[in-house]
Amino acid sequence: MSKFISLGPKANGFFDQTTGLTIARGEKVEVNDRQLRSRRISMALNSGHLVIVQPDQKVEKEREVDIKKLDKKLKAQYEKGITVDKMAKDINMDQAKALADIHEIEVAEGDTVKDVIEAIVEDFKAEEK
Repeated sequence: MSKFISLGPKANGFFDQTTGLTIARGEKVEVNDRQLRSRRISMALNSGHLVIVQPDQKVEKEREVDIKKLDKKLKAQYEKGITVDKMAKDINMDQAKALADIHEIEVAEGDTVKDVIEAIVEDFKAEEK
């Protein structure tokens, strides 16, 4: 019988080389009994790094919280005067698109993370006025 696992609330990612299992934030993965019995996965489950979830359980709420935290972090960096290049360095395109959704910014097909962050910074400037 298969079960579904996801990352615990404080985990950023998980990779088990022996089973080939990789889990990213907000991802729910189906595992079989053999994978569940592997040493590394069972240790991660026991420590809370991984959690067993229901097949229909949403893990998107964790992602929403993470994106809101990332938005606050960007705003703080903007207020400190950190450059857009430095802000964009630690953000992937999926996160940038989610941040753009919060700020009601449309992401064009050719946009880069830096382009999206620049638009968000412009939004921060507009909020100040």
